[in-house]
Amino acid sequence: MFLNAVALVSLLTFSGVPAVASGSSVERERAGGIEWFAGTFEEALKAGAKQNKLVFVYFWAESSEQCTKFQQDAFGNGEAVASLQDFICVGANTARTDGYALVQQYNVRSLPTMLVIKPDGAVEDGVIGFIDAKGFTKEMNRVRRGEQTVSDFRQKVKDNPKDLDARYALAVKLFDVGDENGHDEVVAGILKADPKGKQLVAAKLHMDLARKEALKNAMNEKGEFAFPDAVNLKPVLTQLKRTKHQEVAFQGWLWVGEVEKEAENHKGARAAAMRAWKFRPQDQAVQIRNIGREIAGQFVKHSQELTPKEKSFALEASLASLQAFESVLSGECGCDEGCGCLKTDDGGLITEADWFPEWKASFLTTVADCYHLNGELEQAVKNAELALHLVPESEAHQERLERFKKSL
Repeated sequence: MFLNAVALVSLLTFSGVPAVASGSSVERERAGGIEWFAGTFEEALKAGAKQNKLVFVYFWAESSEQCTKFQQDAFGNGEAVASLQDFICVGANTARTDGYALVQQYNVRSLPTMLVIKPDGAVEDGVIGFIDAKGFTKEMNRVRRGEQTVSDFRQKVKDNPKDLDARYALAVKLFDVGDENGHDEVVAGILKADPKGKQLVAAKLHMDLARKEALKNAMNEKGEFAFPDAVNLKPVLTQLKRTKHQEVAFQGWLWVGEVEKEAENHKGARAAAMRAWKFRPQDQAVQIRNIGREIAGQFVKHSQELTPKEKSFALEASLASLQAFESVLSGECGCDEGCGCLKTDDGGLITEADWFPEWKASFLTTVADCYHLNGELEQAVKNAELALHLVPESEAHQERLERFKKSL
């Protein structure tokens, strides 16, 4: 029994998204509010060339929950659908042979992935992973305007070849859309142009190379960090000695500290953390908030090993993190407008978050622990009481307070 046309379309479609068709037809069909191309990918590129349009390719799989969520949110939204009106739209079902071939061709690493491809087959832009309808619409409209696309960044580099920041922006864009060879080529050009890392962007890249060299013998066959004792820190330490950039020194010493911690060299990890702290960005309250508490917490875990200098440092870091936490909440973090410091990961305001008391209490308990380390028992009790007041049902906070009171 032969399938009729309606049945054939249903086989090629899931939630309004057709797979890459294997036939030669270039007919169009309406699905999910989007005019999906019914021919092959090669035919879509030819159609794009003929109509002077970019090709939008949506990589998806029926088994992907994130794809289903994206389709329901974005493809069911009028503004999101309208943002695709200037593209030739192709759906690539990665479970099919032709769809998987495109996955390999364009180095697609996760689903959903949305790539915008020029008629010559080169990637112009893309969105990787789930994005809501509003964000998707914004991204597609940006691409339609030709802003911050691969071509846009290439033009900026052409206009000013000495602008290493523009080159780096191009490298990042190429990597994001899966063009790792293009990324590596641009990065090599930056390193050649600034071999000593005088400019910040080049210094960062030199440090990246040093870290890769340091980890060369510490990775297993799957590319996982598996042998911390085999890390060779010399290339990184050489770059740290050479760099004049505070940001590179800060991140570099933090990295050394993490490696030392993985190797269970806790003394070395603490020394690296203290070096990193000297280069902390004073105007970035969010970083100080997070890293200060993390460092102080690590010192507390090894309280029996600490020198008086290390104990004093732990208290300094914990107090700085608490101060940064409070400055972020008050809007005095010093970051540029729109930095997101006042928002949670899902966009809500921190002051309205249900977990705010628990979060602030965690900073207070770290401060209390560090005061206790330094023998300042009254301050330790005071901060432990504040934490318990915020989360009165916490047995851990109650136990800490009772323990500190006994030390008085």
